[in-house]
Amino acid sequence: YYEGMFYAKVPKTASSTLSGIGLRIAHRKGRELNIADQQQQPPPQKSKKKKKHSHSKHDALCNVEVKHGDVADEFHYGLRNRERSFLWSFVRDPTQHALSHYYYTYISRSGHKIKEDSFKTWLLDYPGDFQMKYLQLHKEYKTADDAVLGIMDGYNFIGITERLDESLVVLQMILGLDVGDILYLSAKQSGGYALVSNNSTRRCIATEHKRMEPFMDEFFESSEWTSHVQDDAKLYDVVNRSLDLTIEKLGRSEFESKLQAFQDALSLVQERCTERTVFPCSPDGEYIGKNDCYKLDMGCGYPCLDEVASELSISVKE
Repeated sequence: YYEGMFYAKVPKTASSTLSGIGLRIAHRKGRELNIADQQQQPPPQKSKKKKKHSHSKHDALCNVEVKHGDVADEFHYGLRNRERSFLWSFVRDPTQHALSHYYYTYISRSGHKIKEDSFKTWLLDYPGDFQMKYLQLHKEYKTADDAVLGIMDGYNFIGITERLDESLVVLQMILGLDVGDILYLSAKQSGGYALVSNNSTRRCIATEHKRMEPFMDEFFESSEWTSHVQDDAKLYDVVNRSLDLTIEKLGRSEFESKLQAFQDALSLVQERCTERTVFPCSPDGEYIGKNDCYKLDMGCGYPCLDEVASELSISVKE
């Protein structure tokens, strides 16, 4: 149970998109390993003909977890086998993280209107150490500094949402992946529709365009707010510096080359796949059960992503 690839899914950090990438890696590498196993085994005496198939969400996959939940108490990632597992996550600028939560939870899902007094009340009730608490592998840290050190020591990789593509290329280099393993289509778009899943219930909700009102700018620049989110800001700054240091250690030149290749591939993905992909939510906000995603709104467009990967000569060999 404590071996495999584990993604600590912090809400509102591009987590559905990143979950899709985690599933994509697991599916593609699982299929690759399955093919290798078949090649090593002697042919059976009575074999049944198997149809050739492309990468499918029903293929065997490497052990992977991409769930929201308490990292310490629910998933117990602190007890994982560190030699046979890879634990990763992403963090987001604390202000943007809180603002995204506000728009999604309070405005889009609950249907409230944007008002200055309720905005400030909601934000100050929102935990300023949300991401730090979410990522803690243990609960006994006495200070924020201890918690940050524990998180940095406990994870194999933490990326930055504002530096999504850079972070994914670093992840690619650390794990020795192909660029085709980390291709993606964004799972949610501001101003569109987002899938909401509660047990067996699926529905689509309209997501409000995020906009900055003058009173929001003033509030976010206040000492009251910066003091409120100082713990998450500390974690974010450390992760951001760590990302820069990791890039230098991997080699700036090689990193820049791979980043350019990745962004070129993403441009092709946007051109080829956006209109062709069946997402869980239609342009009119209707839920579509038969879609092109691995699960819920994660890994959407994978058949088209595989075509792009194949064209770039980076797909798993048949």
